[in-house]
Amino acid sequence: MASSFYPHIGFLVIVFWALSAMAHRGGLVREGRYGLSASAVLSVSIIVSFVPLWGLTLSGFVLSFIPVFSSGSLFIAIMFLIKIYSGKDPLEEREWLLLLGAGGLYTLVLMVSALGLLPFDLYSLGYGGYGQRWFIALLALCAGGLAIWGSPLAWWLIAACALWLAGAVPSGNINDTLTDVFFLVLCLVILARKLPGLRKPGSV
Repeated sequence: MASSFYPHIGFLVIVFWALSAMAHRGGLVREGRYGLSASAVLSVSIIVSFVPLWGLTLSGFVLSFIPVFSSGSLFIAIMFLIKIYSGKDPLEEREWLLLLGAGGLYTLVLMVSALGLLPFDLYSLGYGGYGQRWFIALLALCAGGLAIWGSPLAWWLIAACALWLAGAVPSGNINDTLTDVFFLVLCLVILARKLPGLRKPGSV
């Protein structure tokens, strides 16, 4: 059930973020009217994602190439959505740097190791067995540490474990609920914009 439902909801979140960012830059999202703006953009997002065109929905088309969006990608999208519709960034600058730097580096190493270019296969630890149990325990420990710190980043790791337990990813590999190629691209792009001298004031 979750494996067929989650990918489409994940895609809707990404579309909602993209259209919200466009509306924000176009001056359509205004202070004091956040709820109305969000409702309007969400309605358009649902139509764009799920209304079939020539017998195929945009969601179905994209998911045929990208089977699922990870909790990492959706976490970034949700953080920006909160910023757009509240006017406040839910993450501090150091939290963004931790998410983008550590998350992006892990994803890069993960993909390089999966291609056999490293003497170890980090991706294989996400499958069943002894390695997976240790990996999940490490995620839980990191989530606990972030929660004690009071950081919303804990929800990213908690969501990854929850989605894996729910069987949201067909592969059964917990790494696929944690991160993906889209997450790596987001990390690189956003990190570049946040580097000193490159960040644009008020950008989302």
